[in-house]
Amino acid sequence: MKRKNVRACAAAGILLFFAAAVSFGLPGFLFRWQDEKLEGQVSQEEAAQVVLTDQPELTIVEKVRLMRRESSYSMLLDKGRIYSQDTIEDRILQELDTLQELGILSGELGKVDAFSMEASFMMDVEGEDSAVFWTGELFTDEGRILSVTVDDETGRILELSCSGETEAGADEADSLISGWGEYLGCHVASSSVTPFPESDGAGGENLAEFEKEIEKKMSGGLSEQEARENVREAWGMEEPGFSASVYYGDESGWEMGYQFQAEPLYGGSMQIWAE
Repeated sequence: MKRKNVRACAAAGILLFFAAAVSFGLPGFLFRWQDEKLEGQVSQEEAAQVVLTDQPELTIVEKVRLMRRESSYSMLLDKGRIYSQDTIEDRILQELDTLQELGILSGELGKVDAFSMEASFMMDVEGEDSAVFWTGELFTDEGRILSVTVDDETGRILELSCSGETEAGADEADSLISGWGEYLGCHVASSSVTPFPESDGAGGENLAEFEKEIEKKMSGGLSEQEARENVREAWGMEEPGFSASVYYGDESGWEMGYQFQAEPLYGGSMQIWAE
């Protein structure tokens, strides 16, 4: 009896997802389910195009939580409700310009050489939350690769991975964290920052001497951060990167978790992703 109840709940959840998908006007698909296997194998046949209708209004925090919810299911779309393959690239480039103005992205991005994005409809089969997201990559003539997740409704970039030059070292962690929150329209609820070892830049055999130089500068009246910056500059070093765990909140009363990792050394890279 217990097995039958589990199977009934799973089937009901799946039916709810696709029924809601149809009600939101997704591109038509015929779905054939093999009932003899509860895992279900889905085959799709593209049918007539249907216009995507309005979705429940969610805040940024609610959308990010939806992305990471175990009960969320997704399906690919030809286009979003707001953006299409012809318009999403320009919107992403506008958002990247905004991130540069906020100091979250640094260095020249260059012109886009290649671009690949796909839209997907996501819904929580145990509730009513749903949204459309874009995911993909941009390749630039400066050799930079950017991976993004974008909210179709607002055009905001919700996740970002970027290779190449970054100035976001450990000393800039707090400004990067607050800047990302400002960009998303959220406040920082809590954060924990872990700088990468200074030896990443000084070299293990030179670290003791590096620390002695810092102590000398501090004895001369400089703060520890000022002393480190002074010695790094004298040694021709870049500051080490950092990792961080951050929670943001908004007017919904909910919070969402993010992970940050920034590394100015070794060519540079930065990742900001929801958890």
